[in-house]
Amino acid sequence: MARSSLALLVLALFVAVVIAQQPITTFKVWPYPASFTTGASKICVPANSISFEITTPSQNIDPDCNGILDRAVERYKKSIFVSPLTKPITANQVKIPETPTLTRAQHIQVLLQPTDLKSCAAVDMDTMNEKYQVDITQKNEMIQVVIKSDTVWGTLRGIETFAQRVVSTLERVNPDTSLVWTYCLSELPLSITDGPRFPWRGMFFF
Repeated sequence: MARSSLALLVLALFVAVVIAQQPITTFKVWPYPASFTTGASKICVPANSISFEITTPSQNIDPDCNGILDRAVERYKKSIFVSPLTKPITANQVKIPETPTLTRAQHIQVLLQPTDLKSCAAVDMDTMNEKYQVDITQKNEMIQVVIKSDTVWGTLRGIETFAQRVVSTLERVNPDTSLVWTYCLSELPLSITDGPRFPWRGMFFF
């Protein structure tokens, strides 16, 4: 019983220290990134308008690495995009304000750019490199998301960060139309750089 109480006390102190180290901000990404720069634009796209493309300079690509990224892309597509409405919802059924002033794009292009896809079969927790950079900009009618990392593991962390920045909402373009899902990214252009502060992390409770 005493050990359990001590473990809970240590956990509470750890959580308190972590929370105290986080700056007070409205920037919504967890865990809080090491550095980021933001703009002032908010841009929205219609549903089913995202594509993922894996580009790497690596010459010898481990099939396990591609498999990890392919499965991650499918998971995040499902978590980012809400299931289509089973039937149209008219504007008089749900009170949602008109948003004609939003800047709109037609497509979100996500480029995954890990530099090393040579070995993913074995995971070494002591040497795993999870650093990444996410750059989100608007290029004409498209939002381009570039996720750069040295490894597939950093790329996965970058996809998670990007997913947290996408906000889905029901919207009507004018009073006479049915409601549709739109997906918005704010504070563009946006650049986020992050990675673990320590090469290894863990905790034991007895």
